[in-house]
Order: sequence, then C-alpha cells, then structure tokens
Amino acid sequence: MAILKLTLAFFALIAATLAAVNGPCSVNGASGVCLPSADCSDGGGTSTAGFCPDDPADVKCCTKSSCGSGGDCRWTSSCSGTTLSGQCPGPTTFKCCIPSGGGGGGGGSSTNHELSDNGAAFIAGFEGFRADFYRDAAGVKTIGYGHACQPDSECDNINPPITEAEGQDLLKSDAATFVDCVNSDVNVAVTPWRPEPTEPFAPPFLVKDDPNLIKAFDKLEATIRHAVKSGSSPWRTNITSFTISVTSASETLWTTSSTAPVLGNYVDSPSSNVTEHTYFRIASISKVFTVLAVLIEQQVKNCSLQDPITRYLPELLEGANAGGIDWNAITLGTLASQLSGIPREYGQSDLIDPIEDLQYGFEDPIDVGLPRVDDEDIPPCGENRPELLDGLLKRPSMYQPNYRATYSNMAFVLLGFALEALTGLSYAEIVYTNVFHPVGMENSKLSKPLDTEGVIPNMTNDWNADIGTYGPTGGFYTTVSDLACFARAVFTNKLLDKAATNAWFKPLSYSESWSFAYGMPWEIFRTEDLLPDSSRIQTVVTKAGGLRGYSSHLVLIPEYEISIAVLVAGDGHALSWLREEVLTAVVPVVEDITREQTAKRLGGIYSSSTPSVNSSITLEVQGPSGLVVASWISNGTDFLARYIDMSQRAGGVGRPGKVRLTSADTERAGKGEVWRSQFIPDEVPLKGVINTQIITDVDTFTYAARSMEEFVFKIGDAGYATEIELPAFRTKLIKHKQPIAGNTFGGRRYPLMKPIGLEP
Repeated sequence: MAILKLTLAFFALIAATLAAVNGPCSVNGASGVCLPSADCSDGGGTSTAGFCPDDPADVKCCTKSSCGSGGDCRWTSSCSGTTLSGQCPGPTTFKCCIPSGGGGGGGGSSTNHELSDNGAAFIAGFEGFRADFYRDAAGVKTIGYGHACQPDSECDNINPPITEAEGQDLLKSDAATFVDCVNSDVNVAVTPWRPEPTEPFAPPFLVKDDPNLIKAFDKLEATIRHAVKSGSSPWRTNITSFTISVTSASETLWTTSSTAPVLGNYVDSPSSNVTEHTYFRIASISKVFTVLAVLIEQQVKNCSLQDPITRYLPELLEGANAGGIDWNAITLGTLASQLSGIPREYGQSDLIDPIEDLQYGFEDPIDVGLPRVDDEDIPPCGENRPELLDGLLKRPSMYQPNYRATYSNMAFVLLGFALEALTGLSYAEIVYTNVFHPVGMENSKLSKPLDTEGVIPNMTNDWNADIGTYGPTGGFYTTVSDLACFARAVFTNKLLDKAATNAWFKPLSYSESWSFAYGMPWEIFRTEDLLPDSSRIQTVVTKAGGLRGYSSHLVLIPEYEISIAVLVAGDGHALSWLREEVLTAVVPVVEDITREQTAKRLGGIYSSSTPSVNSSITLEVQGPSGLVVASWISNGTDFLARYIDMSQRAGGVGRPGKVRLTSADTERAGKGEVWRSQFIPDEVPLKGVINTQIITDVDTFTYAARSMEEFVFKIGDAGYATEIELPAFRTKLIKHKQPIAGNTFGGRRYPLMKPIGLEP
C-alpha cells in the first residue's frame, strides 16, 4: 500500500528553470560565450581571458560546467539531450544541456531526481498521519505516513507515539528506494508542469527615470554598441542602420539609433544621421492601421466585421468570376484575420516579372524549367482598382473561408477599397483622419518623404517604390517615435474602447506552430521563455513587415502595457537579433518592477476594524506566483485551509497549491479595483495527451448570490490600497501593516512602504 502511494511521488520530482546575452568561444573543450566578466559572474559562470581575442579586455570566455541536474552550459546546436532555459549566462541559445541517458541495460541516469517538498506533502496528505501502530486494509502493521512494517519486527526500534517530524523522516526514508529506481531507469529530466496564472498582475506604471530601467537600458545599449563596433554581430553592420524604441502606456522609456557607415543613393536631399524621428518603410505593419480603421468604423456602427466584402465591392459579383471564389462568403472579418482563403498576391511576386526572377538568382524563368507562356496569359500588374479586381476574379481560392489561415496581402487591399467605398474618402485620408492625427502620428504617410528625412540602405531597396493599390497592405513610411505614440494610444483606449481593444489582441486562428496564432492582423506568440524564474505563459502581440532593404517589427505586451518597435534599413538579419536582445533585457526588469509595485500597493495585512471580530487576510507577492493569499481568517476560522480544501474537492484534485489573486482589469464604480482569487496547484504531472489543462475558473463558489472569489481594493489618493471589501463575506478589512520585512520579489529586496497614513 505504501509502495502504491509512494509511486505518486514520481509526479513531483524536481527539475530546473531559465536566463539571458553574445558570440561562441571554447575553453579546453568546454563551450562558452563571450561576455563581460560581471555578466558572466551574475549568471554563475567562470570567466577565462584570452579566448575572445577580438574583444576588449573586460570581455572573456564565460563557461559554466554545472547546471540543472547533471548538465553543463553549451550552445543548443551542440546539445543532443534536453535543454533547460535560464540556467546559463548569455543569449537564449546558450542553455543548460542535460545529456541523454547512455548505454544499454538501463544504464545510469543522466539526472539526479529528488523527492520535492510538494511531492512529500502530497503523499503525506493522501496517507494521513497516525502516531501509533495500526493495521492497514491489507493487515500490514503501519505507522506515521503509511510506513509499512514488513515483517512486523522491522519496526521494533520504533517507540510510539511518534511525532509528525519523525513520520516525515520515515516517509523520506521509504521514498529513497523509489527515488533510486527513478534515477536508475529514467534517463531524461522529469519535469512536472508548474502552472502559473497568466497576467497575474495589473499593468505597472513605468517611467523612464526608474533606476532599474536606466540600469537595464544602459546595459542593453552597451551590448548593442559592442555588437555593432566589434563586428561580432550576425549582420553586416557597414550597410545596416536601425532605430529602436521602448514605450510604456504613459511615455517613451528608451530609444537608440545607429547609422550605417555606408549609405545608399540620396537624390533629392543629403543623407542624415538616423534618430527616432527618421522615416523607414514599415511594409506589412501598415496592415495594423488598415484593420484599426475598419474597427473604428465598426465601433461607430458604420459597418460590421460580419459584412460580406461584396456589400462594399459589388464589382466582385458583377465581373466574370472565372476563379469561382464565393465572394459573398468572404467578410471584412475573414479578410482582416487571414482567414479569407483568397490568393496572397495579384500582379506582385509573379515570376513572369524579370525583376522578381533576379531575387531568386536567375534572369529567365525558362532557365529554371518553367514553360514559355503566350502574351495573353501574362497578367496586368494590377496598378489600379478595376485592373486588380478583374485579375483577382480569374484566380481560384486557396482555401474555403475560415478553413485555415493563409497569409494574403490582397485581403488588405480589398479592405482598403472597402473603407473608401464606406467613407467616400481616399484610403490615405481615412487613416490620417481616424488614426494618425488623433494620436499625434504626424510623421506617418503613404507618400515618400524627402530622402534626408529617411534612411536609404546601400543595397537594392524599395525606398522610392510606389506600390499604388498595395498601400493598405504595406505602403506606409513612419518613425519609431510615431509607433510609440500609436502604442500608447492603443493601451490607453484613445481609438477603441476597452472591450474592443481586448478583443483586438485575441488570436483568431492557429498557425503551423503551437506557439503562434493569427489575429487581426496580428501575429501573436505565446512564450514561457522571457522570465528567468518562471515558466509563466506570456502573450506577445506583434506585426512584422519587410520590403527590399527594410525590415520592421512592432511588438506589444498587453500585460505590462509596453511596446517595442525595431526598424532596420539594410541587412535584415539585424532585426531578429535586436528584437530578441531588447525583449530578453527589458521584460525581466519590467516584471520585477511590476511585482514590487503590486507588493507595495496591495500587499500587507488587512483586518477587521472591530476588535471583537477575528477576521484578517495577509497578501504577499511571492515571486512568479504573483499576489498570494498567505493567510485568511474569517470569524475565527482558518478559511484559507477551508477554501483550498473546497477547491481541491471541486476540481477532484488533491495536489497542494496556492490561492492567488489576479487582476480582473475592472474597477467597480464607487468601490475600487477588482481582483479575483483562484486556487492553482503547485505542480501538475505531465501525463497523457491532454495533460496541462488549467481552467480559468474564478467564480467557483458563491454565497447568497455573491462571489466568494471577489476582492475589491479601495485605493487611496497615493495609489495604495487602504482596505479590501469581500462582498460574499459582507465585510471590509482595513489595511494596517505591510508584509514582513525581507520579502523578496524577483530576486531583489525592496524597501517596504511606510505605515499607512504616512506618505509612501
């Protein structure tokens, strides 16, 4: 019986987690990464001089010979086993490598599993404690937490009654046999899933003079400058210019720019240095503004995403529909979300065009095996609306509408035509009037700026290209300063109301990757690789764009209300490197700030103002777990224990866990800021096909028609909570103490607030 119960511990065996930054090196055969010594030391590595010969004196080869359970730090390309993030200094591709188990016959394990505290608690809770000997259902003499005496004489040295601590010692001794079995037979890291609530905090208030942000941006700036000047970057720095901005919902937090030593051909005015106000072509990021213009029209009830495109473009029904597309089935919404199934292009990217052929390394399509075609088969370029629609009617669909997402530039051209039909304005006028002007984007336009106002790379480029009818899908010129204005307007709901903005950020269809989905027209990623101490899933809402010579990416992270814009002119390989460096440098710091602010704003001890009423709640920010209910007494009863027990019974789950509060992103009129509680188990064994389901369920229990999971914080003038209202309990608890000194958030210690009633 004890054996059966102890096998449950296998689901709670410990593994490891996450970290972040440059180029490869090697010390006596050990893989390393060239890093400043301080960064190496911060990541637990060892710096060795002389193995990064082209770098400055303070940059050395950083190695780490031990990480995880029996692993070492190396580049993912050279790891044949399991990789763990966050264990190693350097970039995200330098990870802890746990070797695959070797040898036949159940050879030694490459990992060193142990019974976790959660695993021991789970077994103890399942078994129950008995201080004296008893006979279990099978008649076996038993004591403590299921310690079986086989034979009875095995327990002659135990003198009951025993304490719970002695019972725990017996439990761990019994478990050791099974841990040895696991370490002998399991040759990969057994990692239970540790679920964490997504978006557990309210967005932070971020300002550019925050010392933590200043330090992070200074370090990031140094990393980027080193990559540019040392030649260690994975792109051609001599022809590549770029500019980057990071903004919060309130202000731009940081910008940086770099001008290539060698620029392209400036015709109407001289070249100038790149700044945050320099124009770049942003290509498909233009689609964001097209969709937003449609959503604004929908918000004022001029149209609906459910409207068929034929309502605005009747020509699609009047022409000879040789392609056979059912245009009545295609709506504004399917066009905006890449679910229309219509062709990607018309009159663009056709290999009958010699200019297109040159991009792929040949001059004549006949040379690569394509047949000659008659002149009447050569399509017109689609340079005006009638010509484009006529040509599009000749092409069949790729898929039926809503079957699966497939990228289409034509979809957004049609949306641009629909907007013109709807408003009677030109597309450029619509976007300027409804989007750009209201938010202060005065440096964004379809027409080419003066050369001196932009940056022209020394390579084949589309700076001067007039893409005509393709404007709604990829025509805009803009600056990172304007993109920062746009992000702030989105986060503060200047153009769409809160509900519409929330809907806009949601995915609408899957892609070929489990972590990537399509929105309108967003490319939405779900990742657990951004936080060094957490596997919390985070949503990153993005749109990328590319024309010849120009690469761009707009990134929004709604849970923090921060946005990153990276614009590149030159070698496109710079885009992904710069984007990843910024993301991995900024997000952990913003997370730390968010935890600190939440702890100061909401954490503390709340209790009844009536001395005779024994009711109180203690809230703490416990690192990645978020805002946790550390204790909860209601009318003298340990309600936290009762709530956890009720939650376990409701979910049919006996695993230990925490009660965590998550922001409802709602303010109750006249009352305060609403958060909701949810019980989430500490660990979930990864077993079976459907194995990671954690239902968002924040209204499990009600009492007399009021939610027991609703917490309403009254916020004082200084922005800090002064009381909690618990509607189901018909009570309010007054905040009178901060959390105990020494709480840590994200690995840093923060000064606590002064007592309530004084300025924080």
